[in-house]
Amino acid sequence: ADYTVDAHVSITCTASDAESGLASNTCAPIEGDAYVFGLGSHTYSATATDNAGNTASASTTFTVSVTFASLTNLTRRFVTNKGVADDLASDLAEAQQARANGKTKQADAKLKDYRATLQAQTGKSITAERAAVLIGLSQAV
Repeated sequence: ADYTVDAHVSITCTASDAESGLASNTCAPIEGDAYVFGLGSHTYSATATDNAGNTASASTTFTVSVTFASLTNLTRRFVTNKGVADDLASDLAEAQQARANGKTKQADAKLKDYRATLQAQTGKSITAERAAVLIGLSQAV
């Protein structure tokens, strides 16, 4: 599946053998906020062995990406001051519009404003850890 950074990843895994039962398995659920996994493709594998010694494996892959909309959602989730969150969302909207119009320098300037506001608000309306997450994602959007 594909997830944006503001989504919640929830992938379940089960292993069973009705005939002989399971001796062991590495099957575990994968769950958490998508941004925590990092951008890009992620593969998880599981192996199960039954009591007769037969082994089976399976894997799944998911991708985490960032869009302007998902970064805006995450910003609104992380920033505790609504006015600051609105200002940051406005910077992102303007950057998105500028990029859509082919105005790369203008988009970069708005993203720079976004990062400067986050840095100024660190420890006030956003934690340092969350500000770092948003700053990193803003460099990838």
